[in-house]
Amino acid sequence: MNTDLMKSIYDSFANKAVEIFNQEGQAESQLFVIFDSDSEKRAFFAFPPAFAQEILNTESGRDRFKSLLHRILSDQSFHKHLIKQGFQKPQMVVQITEAWVSKNLKSGDVNGFKPSEDPNRTEAILIALHTPDRSLIGMCPILDQPTRHAEYGELELDARNFGRMSLTTEEVLQ
Repeated sequence: MNTDLMKSIYDSFANKAVEIFNQEGQAESQLFVIFDSDSEKRAFFAFPPAFAQEILNTESGRDRFKSLLHRILSDQSFHKHLIKQGFQKPQMVVQITEAWVSKNLKSGDVNGFKPSEDPNRTEAILIALHTPDRSLIGMCPILDQPTRHAEYGELELDARNFGRMSLTTEEVLQ
């Protein structure tokens, strides 16, 4: 999928998430599946909010997220079944969630670094675009001054997610 198209999809979701946060004071965790990302009229499916909350906001859900991404984006038998039923092949999963963000990484920690433990962490609305070959992320910062609000943040084309909530592995880039 080309970069301009990914930026366009990101912009749509990021702008809406910021708008909702600034109206409601929070950005509810959400998951969307994009089916026809190459046309102007993109077909998509929104997972029920309770499911998205469970998958994105609990430890057991986060542990299952990579399997869910694999099933939706890379499982050929699942794709054949969808096509047989008259559906299109899923091309992207969009993840929206509020998150603690840290630029400091602990080295040698097998479990990874938890941004919630970093005293210099910031808060953001994280928008991740997951495709079969990469996961890109963008962050819309949540600021407290002058009042609590979110601001649009660009999609980071080199801020790839290699963690447990991504299909991407470091080997893909080599």
